[in-house]
Amino acid sequence: MKCGWQSLSRFLAFVLLSYCVTGTVAQAQGVVPGSGQKLPQVGDDFEEPNWGFTHNMPKSSEEIDEQTRYPTGSSTNGRWYEGIKRGQPDFMKVVPTPEGGLPGSTGALLMRTLYSGVPGRLSNEMQQDDLVINCQQRLRTAISVSQSPSAVVRV
Repeated sequence: MKCGWQSLSRFLAFVLLSYCVTGTVAQAQGVVPGSGQKLPQVGDDFEEPNWGFTHNMPKSSEEIDEQTRYPTGSSTNGRWYEGIKRGQPDFMKVVPTPEGGLPGSTGALLMRTLYSGVPGRLSNEMQQDDLVINCQQRLRTAISVSQSPSAVVRV
């Protein structure tokens, strides 16, 4: 039992020291998605008339076969790019907002993938593609996890 009391004593000393240094005891706080501040530099409403995506196939599949295929795909407005680990969706097109969509919205993104995974190789297994938002470059800085970043995506 001696070992258990020593561990408990060390833990309590650590908590006390942490409190003395910071003046508070850290508490986890929940984040409600969409409750933060909107950043106009990032995100997309897909309502630009000339929105498009340059596919630069074949797509990357680094996660599966360690093949990063450059140049990667990107949107014409610079807000989205292909993820190098899993590649991009095969087909993307802006379409009119479907019935039941956001009130006042005129555009939505249609995405389809038939051949995810390694290009030219049908695996018959569930795979995924990535469409990555260009946050860091557009903000010219990273968003720290301590800032509790969140995003809202309506599907």
